[in-house]
Amino acid sequence: MELSREELLRELPEINQIQDERLREQVIAVWQDVARESPHATLAECPWGSAMPHVRLMDHIRSVTRVALALADVLSREDGHQINRDILLAGALLHDVSKIVEFTRDEQGNVVHTDKGRMLEHAFIGAAVARSHGLPLEVLHIINGHSPYSPVPPRTLEAVVLTYADLAQVDTLYFSAGILSDRLAKRR
Repeated sequence: MELSREELLRELPEINQIQDERLREQVIAVWQDVARESPHATLAECPWGSAMPHVRLMDHIRSVTRVALALADVLSREDGHQINRDILLAGALLHDVSKIVEFTRDEQGNVVHTDKGRMLEHAFIGAAVARSHGLPLEVLHIINGHSPYSPVPPRTLEAVVLTYADLAQVDTLYFSAGILSDRLAKRR
């Protein structure tokens, strides 16, 4: 897909909240680069994953981004944590960028993995492309470490905040569908 700046900003207007102009442009460049390999015609049709085929990836990313910012605001205000909002925003907006090349729909409309999605770890793709565009190590770490399947745990405040925002959003999706995520089911 050829992803225009306008389409990207329409789907993810939170990109404009990144204060650092260079970082903002790098985030846009990563999305455009990954999109070139996407089997989808538009961002709007990209699914979040096979477990919840009705969930749009862009809705998930926007929700996680807003939860992460709200959590950062509370932690900064109540506990005095110094959280870099630009790094958090960039990481939140890119944490699942790889899913536009990881999933496609088969002839019956089912969401299935692409070859790339089957062969490469989810967070690896996004982190590799982000690295090629010179994004800061802290953003690469957020992308790489956000998944519970990553061998690298969150090691910055921004990565911790993003990880919990993502987990909260995903667990509530499952819960709303009447399914307890593995994480929540273990508490029984």
